[in-house]
Amino acid sequence: VEGVALCGQRNYSLKFVHGHGVRATKPLDTMQCLHLITSFVGEVFAHPTFVCVVMRWGMHEVDGSHQLAAVIAEAVRLLRELLPSGGQSRYLRLSSSVLQRLLLRMACLDSHLGDSLWLP
Repeated sequence: VEGVALCGQRNYSLKFVHGHGVRATKPLDTMQCLHLITSFVGEVFAHPTFVCVVMRWGMHEVDGSHQLAAVIAEAVRLLRELLPSGGQSRYLRLSSSVLQRLLLRMACLDSHLGDSLWLP
């Protein structure tokens, strides 16, 4: 969906993703995600059932295979799991910089747990 912000007369692309995630063709590298978020993503709004990614005008085509959307939806899902009770029903708004920090921490935690944790 593409739209215009009336207050600033700026054009945006909105990508709506189901809150439980999207199947991507192949996962993106963490550095690729951070570069794409820095370049194209403005904000992310998370509703209890869906995630809305606000991108620059026309940039929804960059994520045609849903790789970036899948990573963002997974990060929002993980953040909701970590929130105190009632986190599942909260509406969240994440700026691009907050989303970058969240994804970087998620990648570091994933790497650390993958190297150090053994689960039967």
